[in-house]
Amino acid sequence: MRKYLELLGAAAESRSYYPLKGLVALREHALEGRMRLFGRVGLKPADPPELFLRVIRLCNLRCKMCGQWGESGRSLGIDKELANQALDVGQLERLLDRVQHGALPLVVMEGGEALLHPQIREIVAMLKRRGLHAKIVTNAVTLKRHAEWMAELGLDALSVSIDGSEAIHDEIRGVPGTFRRVIAGLERLRQAKAARRTRLPMVQIATTMTRHNFGAMEQLCDDLAQKDLGIGLVMLKHPIFIPRSHVERYEMLVRSELGVEASSARGFLDDYSDVDLTPLKDDLARVLRKAYPFEVAILPRIAVPDTDRFYDYEQPVAGTRCAVPWLAPTIEPDGEVYPCNEFPDVSMGNIYRQDWREIWHGERYQAFRRLLLRGLLPICNRCCQLTGA
Repeated sequence: MRKYLELLGAAAESRSYYPLKGLVALREHALEGRMRLFGRVGLKPADPPELFLRVIRLCNLRCKMCGQWGESGRSLGIDKELANQALDVGQLERLLDRVQHGALPLVVMEGGEALLHPQIREIVAMLKRRGLHAKIVTNAVTLKRHAEWMAELGLDALSVSIDGSEAIHDEIRGVPGTFRRVIAGLERLRQAKAARRTRLPMVQIATTMTRHNFGAMEQLCDDLAQKDLGIGLVMLKHPIFIPRSHVERYEMLVRSELGVEASSARGFLDDYSDVDLTPLKDDLARVLRKAYPFEVAILPRIAVPDTDRFYDYEQPVAGTRCAVPWLAPTIEPDGEVYPCNEFPDVSMGNIYRQDWREIWHGERYQAFRRLLLRGLLPICNRCCQLTGA
């Protein structure tokens, strides 16, 4: 159980949460020292221990808080051909031939909506054939039709987004009936796993807490506990948000340092300074007093009375260094490689046109890493890669 919970990003023992750098067994201070050494003497990092694959940009929902397709998301307005572009399976396998040398344990597939990729089963089968751990992040609207092969192939982990009980979830997701379809999919997956006597995929629920669902977490956990869905972990996650002043500083910095017009941060443009956090704190306190048949993790790990700190953007709530550009590249459907999966603004190269070593050890990546060694970017304070949410 612990092995797979660690791969999901959390461990049940002592309710401890393990972010990406925990996955590769490096403590923060040791990792920061290694990053600085690499930057000072010009060493190049080893092949990444984790890959993020945005297998397709297309999504079948319009969630209010989404940085891609939400109210100010970066994918709004892109043309239909670009939205439907899917990561090429053959090209991905050729990339893995170069990247996978025993150190790559985990591949995370995201979207858009990952299950809309027409060959998502073939991708998972290829990853499992190569001995890799595979995780899919999904809104689970179409999960019911995929459940059988997920259990058959031994998909390692499935992260399912649920925002609250039925009315709240459907309102945030923008499409009526989504909650019932998600629950039906989870029920089918549980049945498929039982039929094959397997515990895979491990199922986690990822709930983003925002102004749209503050105070709804206890009811969500109660509702899920009443259903036999095979859930191992419920992650209640504080949101990514960025005040306008920090978005503008980031855009100016990237323009001046790297010569790129950066727009992705506008998908998370928000300010919680005027929001009453009392319903949120009272709700989370009630959740922590209860026992559920699944693990519940509030992320990042901030004591409930100190929740206000998270919503004061200027206050640090996590580390002061981001290791992702050294550890976990993101590959987009068009083959572009980015050092951060939340803010894909500065491309490091393209796997369809360049050799992997040319990208991973190239001057573009090195320049971005040097920029991060100077400190966090103005938009990093509440990024889930940094905070562990």
